[in-house]
Amino acid sequence: MNDPLVSVITNSYNCAKYLPANLESMLAQTYRNWEHIVIDCGSKDGSVELLKSKQHPRLRLLEVPFCGVAKGRMLGIDQSRGELIAILDADDTAFPQRLSRQVSLLNEHSDIVAVGGGVVAFNEATGREKSHLYPARHNGLMLMLRSGFGPIPHSSLTYRRNIYDKLGGYSEKQEKAEDFDLILRMGRTGRLASEQALVTRLLTHRSDSHTFKHRPKGRDENFYATLSILMDTAKARSREIPSAAIEAWLDSIGVEGIQAMQARWALRSAARNVSRTDLRTLKLLMKCFLSRFRKVLRNRGNTWWRFTATPEDALAECQHQMKSNPILSGERHSI
Repeated sequence: MNDPLVSVITNSYNCAKYLPANLESMLAQTYRNWEHIVIDCGSKDGSVELLKSKQHPRLRLLEVPFCGVAKGRMLGIDQSRGELIAILDADDTAFPQRLSRQVSLLNEHSDIVAVGGGVVAFNEATGREKSHLYPARHNGLMLMLRSGFGPIPHSSLTYRRNIYDKLGGYSEKQEKAEDFDLILRMGRTGRLASEQALVTRLLTHRSDSHTFKHRPKGRDENFYATLSILMDTAKARSREIPSAAIEAWLDSIGVEGIQAMQARWALRSAARNVSRTDLRTLKLLMKCFLSRFRKVLRNRGNTWWRFTATPEDALAECQHQMKSNPILSGERHSI
């Protein structure tokens, strides 16, 4: 087989139940110039045997010891041959025209570095499903990202390999938001886009999955998304601030406080861009705010609330706290 244009990367851990549908959805693609790399991270449910029984010329199996989600994905990308990388986790499936739509868009617009698309989210426990479409253009996508809300589900993402290499891949330190972090950084190097059509079916389920088994407890994806935003803000403003200091400051705010702060950023983004962005983006930003309105009410009386209206303000407040708090500044005092 000649080198494919697209390498589809699938992380898998104990997903034997879901892999057949995943593999079949790739074989049903209307676009044909692809390879499918499945990284099995130490499954114990017969996944490897199933994958070997489904072997075909486009499918490549990579067996690795159990590791983090980001690490497993990067190991697969290291073995890939395509100029484009498409993500499709083992419990998700792609609609037949996913690759054809996204490849066409990337071929037609060289300044677009990554593209997502609409998804159908299916909850296995309740049997309910819901369709979601996101802002089509770069500005709307970045407004949502800068507010802490991910508008490109990872299993809908296709991006340029050279941009991935330039950025150094996924951050293993961002294990709960490694996808958000990469997409945010990609949005600083070129344009993002999202297909206004359904491209992926996402499955939500409770099981001994890679995500639930490896990802650290305590800090959630909102914590790590906000950390990414503040580190990105510091880099854009050429400010030297240790990641550990931002982490300690976010810990002091707490999980609910971080979610309330993100909601505030979403509302402010909507208000500031009401005449400059599309209606879908404004509606999504307002939906993000309203979904956490009660958390906003509970946190707006906190001292830090006065100084965190924007990511830039929050970064300045973090730096201010560093000067007076030895724990945040990294200083140590003997007892």
